[in-house]
Amino acid sequence: PIFGTVEIICIAMFTIEYLTRLLTVMTVRFSFDKGEIDLNVAEEVVINDNEYSTAHNFWGFVLNALNLIDLAAILPFYIDLAVGSTGGGLGFLRVLRLARVFRVFKMGKYNKGMQLVSRVMVQSAPALQLMLFFTILGMVLFGSMLFFCELGTWKLTDEYPDGVYMRRTSDGLDTEPSPFTSIPACFWWVIVTQTTVGYGDTYPTTSVGKIVGTVTML
Repeated sequence: PIFGTVEIICIAMFTIEYLTRLLTVMTVRFSFDKGEIDLNVAEEVVINDNEYSTAHNFWGFVLNALNLIDLAAILPFYIDLAVGSTGGGLGFLRVLRLARVFRVFKMGKYNKGMQLVSRVMVQSAPALQLMLFFTILGMVLFGSMLFFCELGTWKLTDEYPDGVYMRRTSDGLDTEPSPFTSIPACFWWVIVTQTTVGYGDTYPTTSVGKIVGTVTML
């Protein structure tokens, strides 16, 4: 009840704000390519009509990333009302309600800290791409090495009549099915180990496998 009222008030304010900006952006001398407002309205300057055209301003506003977030924050409310009044599927309505989380991203437009983080991420994109490349390279390399070290031997047992790869247990006194059944299955262990999370759900038991694990952590 009270939360529903607060939601309606917030949606009404967001809607008025979005529509006001949408209806007035076509009259603003704004370049979405440069991200700057031309304040020299009193000077006689040469203006590129395509840069400041009505259509350019309108579509530049609509397709702007932050404005798309604004639209995604308010649109599910109205779709929920329309579909709910016609008796639509409940599953679809649940998805729409989950989409309301986009309202949180509206804070980024007005919070200097969020804007600073976004600028840092954009400027750090080359370094992040390099880090991602080496992470994937290490995942493939160490995942392949661990697979062949921990694969074990193929055996047919009463418990596993279709066969399974068996390896030595950590104490070396018994055997157990190897959790590293394929190279892609080893990628999870490599990512968890590289990021020092270490869930412990899978781990090497052979001496060579432990060496590979140590190098992976380093």
